[in-house]
Amino acid sequence: MLTSRLAATDLLVMDTHVWVWVSGEAGGTGQIRSDALPTIEDAARSRRLFVCAASVWEIALKAERGTVLVSGDLRSWERDQHQYPGVRILSIDSRLAIDSTQLPRWLRKRDGREHRDPNDRFIVATTRRLNGVLLTCDEEILEYARQGHLRAYDACP
Repeated sequence: MLTSRLAATDLLVMDTHVWVWVSGEAGGTGQIRSDALPTIEDAARSRRLFVCAASVWEIALKAERGTVLVSGDLRSWERDQHQYPGVRILSIDSRLAIDSTQLPRWLRKRDGREHRDPNDRFIVATTRRLNGVLLTCDEEILEYARQGHLRAYDACP
């Protein structure tokens, strides 16, 4: 379900790009809908703001390739994200690994083929496990939410 409002009690899961922006990197919070920012900040203060560990891997990979820049050392940046108020990074356990392969059928909008991106699948499975709301600008994920398989919020202005 694509939601148009974030509730003060929602568990929020940030997609990788949203996390990078919220942290102040790659264009910063100007990339995110301004009406979402107070809710994100409140979720961080009340320990309801999450990311999937797959996002750490994705950021590290993109930093290594030079397509995402983070301030300072990557390990320090990741550690700083935990500081209160901050982000809770959820590990990928064996159950989540299995869940990510057993999501309801997910066809890509652009070509009708099965969506197999492991990062997206881990992030979606994490959000579903929490019964949270995924903050994303990824059109493939937003379409999946429109089909009723996930609670998501379009974080783009």
